[in-house]
Amino acid sequence: MPKLVALILTYNEEAHIKRCISSIKNIVDEIVVVDSFSTDSTTKILKSLNIEYYQNNWKNYASQFVYGASHINQNDYILRIDADEYCDEELLYSIETIKTRIDKFDGYYVNRWMTFIRSPISFGGVFPTEMLRIYKNSSGTIESRWMDEHIVLNAKTASTQRLKGKLIDDSLKSLSWWINKHNGYASREAVDVLLQKYGFEVDSIAKKSLSSEAGFKRFLKESVYNHLPFFVGPTLYFCYRYFVRLGFLDGVAGFNFHFFQGFWYRFLVNSKVSEVENFMKHNNVELIEAINEILAINLNSKE
Repeated sequence: MPKLVALILTYNEEAHIKRCISSIKNIVDEIVVVDSFSTDSTTKILKSLNIEYYQNNWKNYASQFVYGASHINQNDYILRIDADEYCDEELLYSIETIKTRIDKFDGYYVNRWMTFIRSPISFGGVFPTEMLRIYKNSSGTIESRWMDEHIVLNAKTASTQRLKGKLIDDSLKSLSWWINKHNGYASREAVDVLLQKYGFEVDSIAKKSLSSEAGFKRFLKESVYNHLPFFVGPTLYFCYRYFVRLGFLDGVAGFNFHFFQGFWYRFLVNSKVSEVENFMKHNNVELIEAINEILAINLNSKE
């Protein structure tokens, strides 16, 4: 019978890692952690919990995940979970129920919910997000992207099942930390936008699984949203989430989340794309060099 192995990536996750592991330790057969040389107490906590871990230099989430998956048997199933996520009781029960027959399906979808500065976000049309988070290692791959990577099953005929319960993304860190983190996210997403815009091959779930929720959303982003004028896209997206999809019903937390994640972040991505293009124009350099100079992301690096 295949094992169920949790794969967790960490970097300075002392605030979250114990909670995450405590949530899943009784329903998985093994836990694999790949740490990006944390400078806080993350590795000490892992040692105290008797969790072995690997350390690998960070390039992006996709490459780090591939490194972790390479240490898991191809016939085993991977539970992809972030350090700041945990499973509610219903999801734990659902996973426990399928374990004795886990190889009946190639992958399992779960519903991901989120809090923002400790307040649950229930409106705005963003959550729950249906995501493939359990899959047979040999049956799936992660998109080779700089940002917003998804697990994609290799075969169009792959069988899947949806599990009941919630996977909850509940960061315990501050708004300042969130803004700094998403500034980095915006640089990485700008790389994907620029590569696609200038004709480079970019891995996309929209080309492989358009019928899935993630595939359809990616199709809308790449085919519609990314072609809207600079200011129009973020404004329309915020208004859609906050007014049309009733994001205002989540009160102050709802406004903060949909403003920062639905407008500010998307506007920041557009601004970074524009900055790179202006640098290319005024300095007569190619895209890869401009990305390196402006976003400090070296696409030629093998590390």
